Amino acid sequence: TELFPEEVMQESVIYQKIIQKGHQLGLLEGKREGLLEGKREGLLEGKREGLLEGKQEEGYSIVIRQLTRRFGSVDDQLQQGIKKLSVVQLEELSEALLDFETVTDLTVWLASHQQ
Repeated sequence: TELFPEEVMQESVIYQKIIQKGHQLGLLEGKREGLLEGKREGLLEGKREGLLEGKQEEGYSIVIRQLTRRFGSVDDQLQQGIKKLSVVQLEELSEALLDFETVTDLTVWLASHQQ
């Protein structure tokens, strides 16, 4: 005594369109949520990379200033080698250079710490 038995409704073109529309809306909502989540993850990853890059630049700048004060100028080739160092290696170099007596000590240190 149902007004519209389920089997009859399922065969209805309008019923099928409603189901299809609901499915499409669900997909769109899922896609939207996925894009937002991806954007958030991308922003976080970008922020992490930016912070690491900033630390590397700061470490490089400090080491170059220390070496310049200690030995005068540092040639371009050595500067390029220093620029390739990781943040941890730059920290190690900033301590090691306190014991350097000549620029040759820097050259030897860099040669032994190439990535």
